[in-house]
Amino acid sequence: MINVPKRKVLCFLLFLAAAVSAVAQPAWSKGGQILTASHEEGMKRARRSLEAEGYVITNAGSDFTGGAKGIHSAVITCVATTEGQLHVIIFVASAAVDGGVPGAERERLQAQMFKPGTSAPNVTQGTWDAQPNGLHGKTGDRFTLSFPPGGVLSGRLWGTDVYTDDSSIATAAVHAGLISVQSGGTVTIEIRPGQSAYQGSVRNGVTSSSYGAWGGSFIFVR
Repeated sequence: MINVPKRKVLCFLLFLAAAVSAVAQPAWSKGGQILTASHEEGMKRARRSLEAEGYVITNAGSDFTGGAKGIHSAVITCVATTEGQLHVIIFVASAAVDGGVPGAERERLQAQMFKPGTSAPNVTQGTWDAQPNGLHGKTGDRFTLSFPPGGVLSGRLWGTDVYTDDSSIATAAVHAGLISVQSGGTVTIEIRPGQSAYQGSVRNGVTSSSYGAWGGSFIFVR
């Protein structure tokens, strides 16, 4: 269970009371998610997520952003952890419960929070044999890696455009034409769920193999 600090709950309740004062018993929905993002990035996503769903920003603090849209009031809080992750709590209060409200509103905001913003990504220095299988389960999360020049291609490569998550990221990037062995380069991957089959191919002088069902995969975000 994700615990929200009392001061954040108090801020939310004060904001909510003002936003829905005309409603005696508003319907509430609360949900949490964990992102691999900095606190600064999370706060940027919170504002962008609210605005993308049509909310007008009405209140903001160091750890929360609130907005209003018609019968809905929403607050997104972001709390960084010592493990480098971000706990996100989304509250939505609505003056009606029909049409999946407020749960549907909260789910849309959660989906928006999974979308990285346009700010410069955190770049991780990668090795040429690095594989993303350690990120299994982080579906939708994106990671940017930089590979040094003079790399060595790996034989671990399955798929085309969508690769198994035990494939070499750098080798897949050469296969996709995004970097070269001589110069290296920087790429961004997005973690995807497993596929029922992966098609091999020859591209840019690199051969990838076909494979059957595999539980995790990744793509490149160009």
